[in-house]
Amino acid sequence: MVTRNNVKLLDFGLAAIEGEALTQTGVVMGSPAYMAPEQCQEKFCSPRTDIYALGLLLHEMATGRRPVVKPSESEKFHTLPPSLTHVVARCLREDPLERWETAAEVAPCLNGPHKR
Repeated sequence: MVTRNNVKLLDFGLAAIEGEALTQTGVVMGSPAYMAPEQCQEKFCSPRTDIYALGLLLHEMATGRRPVVKPSESEKFHTLPPSLTHVVARCLREDPLERWETAAEVAPCLNGPHKR
């Protein structure tokens, strides 16, 4: 959602319906094109799973296209600035432990040229 001052990534109700947790191991829900590898394979999901989707969305917002991401292959990005390429590439790492843990850790990297 684009607001007057910023952009907000919203959850449209898949995470919980009436207090019922749906995003858990063994339950596959969501748009397949935006799912992290561990989600597609019905493995443990965590906030790092959402970081993967954030990387896809950042790339798509900047270029109008989703990147080509295949397991064990290097990502193919469409003309991103180097500082954004670094952010997107780390968000899209196949191993969730190589991604940022939270979106709060990603935010400073989007606000300046420094890398974290």
